[in-house]
Order: sequence, then C-alpha cells, then structure tokens
Amino acid sequence: MAKMSIKRKRTLQYFIDAAKEIIEKDGANQVTARKVGELSGYSYATIYNYFNDLKELLAYCALDYLEKCSKEISSIKTNGLDIVSIIQKYNATYFKFFAENPNLFQLVFLEDLGDYPTQLLAKTAEPAAGYLLLKHLNKSVEEGIINKEAVNIIHQLNISSIHGKLLFFNNNRDLTTMTEVIDLINKEVEFMIGGIKK
Repeated sequence: MAKMSIKRKRTLQYFIDAAKEIIEKDGANQVTARKVGELSGYSYATIYNYFNDLKELLAYCALDYLEKCSKEISSIKTNGLDIVSIIQKYNATYFKFFAENPNLFQLVFLEDLGDYPTQLLAKTAEPAAGYLLLKHLNKSVEEGIINKEAVNIIHQLNISSIHGKLLFFNNNRDLTTMTEVIDLINKEVEFMIGGIKK
C-alpha cells in the first residue's frame, strides 16, 4: 500500500475496516460485497476497483489481525527472562488473542484465501509472531542454552501444539478452560527446552 495515493489508501482501509466489522461480529463467511459496501458507504461494485475479489479483501483483513497479534507480542518485556519464560509469555499472548477471537482464528488459519496471504506477507515490514520466537531461540543457541539443530524442532512443535489446541478450544471440542490450556502449553515448553538443552 506504500505507493498508493492517500485517497486510495484511505478508501481501501474503509473496505478493510467494514469487512473486519462483519468478521468480528458474524465471521468471514458472512462477508459479502454488498454488506461491505453498505458499511463503508460505497457502492459494492466499487470494491472491485480495489480488490480482485473478496478473497483478497479477506487476506488484507487477515494480515491486519496478524500484525495486531504480533504487536501485542512485541510489547512484552523480555529483559531478564530466560528462554522458557519468554516463549511461555509469547505463547500465552498468542493463544489468548485467537481464543478470545475465534472468528479471527477461522479467518487467518482456516479460510481459503488463495495465494493472497503469501503475497501480502512478502510486502509487510511488520515482524511476524513466529519471527519473534525464532529470534529468541537463535539467541539461545548463541548463548549455548540449546543446540542449533533443536531450533526448528522446538519452533515447529510449539506452533503445531498451539494451533491444534486453538482448533479444539475454539470449536468446543475441549472442555478445559483457557487457563488450563495455557498451563499445558507452558509445561510442554518446559519439557521441550529441558529435553534438548545442551
């Protein structure tokens, strides 16, 4: 969006904000060009001057939510914390964000958005939540806390566990509370780091 005119950028944001309002209230499957047009104050046909289709509009919304989540994680103070505590804090913030907003989880991780998310993520300067985690894992390698070979394993196990638990939690397939789920994720982190420390 950097090369767009201010007016075009503002109009595009009106459409994104309108779509997000629908997503947060009713879910991504309720987003239609007509509803977005009504909420944004434009003709629904105008949307297609800014987006190729509704999938692209939804991808912009998904990116906005990912950036919001990443900013929350970026704001966590990590000075003086060990790697386990940092990952646990990141995980808790990430889990709460999507557990408290199941419609956002559905949009970001379960909706078919085509190739748009990949294209848009390549253009953003915002650090993704996964990048922040990897940064601390790599720092732990430099400090001699974990092996270099363990970084990708920990990262993949961690994100798989969180997303799997979110899927069950948000679909009421798990009767545990949010606190209980986060406690379990914390124990998994302790096990992963403790099990593959140098």
